[in-house]
Amino acid sequence: MSIDLNEPVVISISIREFVESIFRQGDLCYTNSLQNVMQEGIQVHKNWQSIQKKQDGTYSSEIPLYYEYHHDDIVFQFTGRMDGLVVRENQYYVEEIKSTVLPLDSISEESFPTHWAQAKCYAFMYAHEKKYSKMNVIVTYYQKETGDIRQFTKAYLYETLHTFFHSLVQVYEKCVMQDLQWEWSRNASIEQLAFPFSSYRKGQEELIESVQDATSNGDVLFAQAPTGIGKTMAVLYATLKNVPSVGIAKIFYLTARTPTRKVAEKAVQLLHQKGLQYRSISLTAKEKVCLMGVTHCIGDECPYAKGYYDRVTEAVDTLLKQTHFYSTEEIVYTAQKFTICPFELSLDLSLKCDCIICDYNYVFDPKVSLKRYFFGHTGNGKFAFLIDEAHNMVKRAQEMFSSEIAQYKIQKVMQEARSMEDLTEPLNKLMDAFQLIKNKMDAEETMNYYYATTVPEEFLIEIETSYETLKSVLEEKHFKDVPYSLVVLFYDLKHFMKIHDLFDSHYCFLSTVEKNGIRCKLFCMDPSSILQNVLQRSYTSVFFSATLSPIQYFVRMLGGGRESVQFRTDSPFPKENLQVMIENEISTKYKERQQSYEKISLYIQSMVESKIGNYLVFFPSYDYMNKVYDTFQMVKGKTSCILQKPFMNEKERSSFLASFSYQHGRSLAGFAVMGGIFGEGIDLVGDQLSGAIIVGVGLPSINLENMILKKYFDENEESGFGYAFVYPGINRVLQAVGRVIRTEEDRGVVLLIDSRFDHPNYRKLLPEEWGYVPGIHNPNLYASLLKEFWKG
Repeated sequence: MSIDLNEPVVISISIREFVESIFRQGDLCYTNSLQNVMQEGIQVHKNWQSIQKKQDGTYSSEIPLYYEYHHDDIVFQFTGRMDGLVVRENQYYVEEIKSTVLPLDSISEESFPTHWAQAKCYAFMYAHEKKYSKMNVIVTYYQKETGDIRQFTKAYLYETLHTFFHSLVQVYEKCVMQDLQWEWSRNASIEQLAFPFSSYRKGQEELIESVQDATSNGDVLFAQAPTGIGKTMAVLYATLKNVPSVGIAKIFYLTARTPTRKVAEKAVQLLHQKGLQYRSISLTAKEKVCLMGVTHCIGDECPYAKGYYDRVTEAVDTLLKQTHFYSTEEIVYTAQKFTICPFELSLDLSLKCDCIICDYNYVFDPKVSLKRYFFGHTGNGKFAFLIDEAHNMVKRAQEMFSSEIAQYKIQKVMQEARSMEDLTEPLNKLMDAFQLIKNKMDAEETMNYYYATTVPEEFLIEIETSYETLKSVLEEKHFKDVPYSLVVLFYDLKHFMKIHDLFDSHYCFLSTVEKNGIRCKLFCMDPSSILQNVLQRSYTSVFFSATLSPIQYFVRMLGGGRESVQFRTDSPFPKENLQVMIENEISTKYKERQQSYEKISLYIQSMVESKIGNYLVFFPSYDYMNKVYDTFQMVKGKTSCILQKPFMNEKERSSFLASFSYQHGRSLAGFAVMGGIFGEGIDLVGDQLSGAIIVGVGLPSINLENMILKKYFDENEESGFGYAFVYPGINRVLQAVGRVIRTEEDRGVVLLIDSRFDHPNYRKLLPEEWGYVPGIHNPNLYASLLKEFWKG
């Protein structure tokens, strides 16, 4: 539905969306995505229509229909495309075609009221246009596996169709009026909304103006603004103020991590307290809210999927009456009350919301993006994408647009599904596909990897045919009573085929030999063109972060293009509040790290003893961190130490951060990994953090994928080493440094340890507001300089 608040109000809607908004009923089904169902349905339609045209010369297909209905100052525009029309003995028959995997003898006339409603609406529209007094309706069910059909036919007078159609319009009109009344009150509250703080922080007002210009003009904006400027509120407030004038239908506030999502939620709730009427929802991953505790849904086996559509409308109405911000906790509580899936409830509720706070993948990832907005019939309207922590998007995009198949997963299915004889052939074909790759490795004498700019055709054929066979087997069994490993493998293959549709010169095919077998990957080296296409789904997009540096790298990699707009502002905090220095003699290169443990420990000692406080020391790897941690124990004195561990759970993370929330009477040194969970997105204000040491320039590990990235960009006459290593590395460094100064009152110290920081190629990447960063190579001298700083 698209609403234009200028007079008259125009409501445009497809018949399919119109009917489904009224007649939804029955169970959830997860066996196919909306995109796949639509694509398969289109092919079924084409096949059946082709057969009909050959058999009956009067048969025509895909007939466009339009009907306009006026009520007061509202114009309803109904559009549709009739599947088929045939003339028999001067009688006109409208055909609605539906594909199904159900046995045809299980389908009766009464099975699917939605199908009849859609067909009757088409019949009414056609009869109205042609001024026919009666019409016949055929609903055809096409069994996808067998190709068999079952048809039901009914005759209707025009008056009956007219009455039926307008009875639906009355129901729909009531919903539209509620939506319009909400939008009018929402827009009135936005126009009256003042900035929620008494004053702007330095640079914040300029950021607001830049975002307002971009969202007004429909631009793609890249905004770099330092930590502590209030980016979240500035970007959100600026976009909100343009909602009434621009006609922004929805704001998608996109984040990479839970802490950033929480900041956005607090900003929205604060605006609500200041009088904003704006329905907002925060989406949480399905596996985190599943009431059954599973990661893959089989609708027939889930009580929260059974009869979902019979109860969801009341659940949504209940939530809409309660509040304007819908938290995960409220959604889960309501889902339990109505015995429906909380994740699907959140998606259905989002249709009524103005702002959706969610992870990047809900917009960008082909596997889990919100199809109802971007591929379905609700996908019209002006959207604003606000991408927070945008420095994370390059790596995330490369991951989202890549896909892999692992040989060990096939072997696991072979072990767990030995009794399923219909799986023997497709599983053997998959193993043959991997043997083909192994043969290529042997032929090229690369031994443990195979790299190509195209996917080997014989490999792809085996994958495609195996996928289709597994799909048929699983659909025949309705995904029930099969090993979970088979379901996992099926979805891996499905995703692989989906990503292969995107495969072009920005991709490579990469296979590696690992301990548990071969792994074949469609590796997206350059996501810029795909991201550019995704951004076209929005009216305006804002990428913002404290560390979009160098900004041209991010514009290039994130699909900004030449037409994108850029904004940058310096730190609003006094420069004298932050002391940054470079240790310019220590090498942290892999082969020289062992020689650095003792000297780094002395620098840590100098920092923690200069002033009692809390400090963070960031390392490029767990191994390096652990070695220095062990060495530091010999000189730590009274300093308390805490250590980040791999795969920390929520409780362990909270405990780690809680250590910085109170004074110990002695210094605290927290050892963490650069680019990890404590390297960004945490807010340690005031005395919670006094300083940080950054060990190394943050370069990603030298592995096969990163070397392929370097080669790709070099061949495209761009800085391969910069794009693959330096720019991602310096971003990790700057994010870690950003933990130190969070407010105007904060003071802190930072030491960058690595001789490479002193090289001009790295110095030019450091923030301008730091000025010239002096070098040092003596821990004792450093201790004296720290004491002088803290006296100031």
